[in-house]
Formats: sequence, structure tokens, C-alpha cells
Amino acid sequence: KGYEKEGELHQSKKGFLYADYKNQGADEVLRKWDEAGITQLIYDLYEIYHVERLENAFVDIDEILAEKELRS
Repeated sequence: KGYEKEGELHQSKKGFLYADYKNQGADEVLRKWDEAGITQLIYDLYEIYHVERLENAFVDIDEILAEKELRS
């Protein structure tokens, strides 16, 4: 997917930071988010994630991914 809308490039940096946290490539992280259908949700939560500790956001993203995996 192309992340070309205004603000999405900046927001996708959260994906890069999360990728570092997970020791994965950003493309792999974004692919996983897209496959799980949570990319837009994470972008929608960006304002919350932006003001809290990154570790809290990463734990939240991990929990969202785990919940999606349980449902599939």
C-alpha cells in the first residue's frame, strides 16, 4: 500500500520505531498491520500514542495484533 496522504508519512514513522522495537523491517511490520486490518486503527490512535511512552504504544499494538490472531 502507498502511504502518501498528508501526515501518513510522519505517522508511518511509528511503524519504523515499532519495527526497531520488534527487530523487524518496517515493510514487514506494515505488511503485518495491513494483513491484520489494523493499520488505520493504529493511525487513528496516533494522537494517543504520540503523547504516551512509546513502550506503552508498542505493548498496545502487540495486544491488538494478538487479539486479531486469536480471532482468525
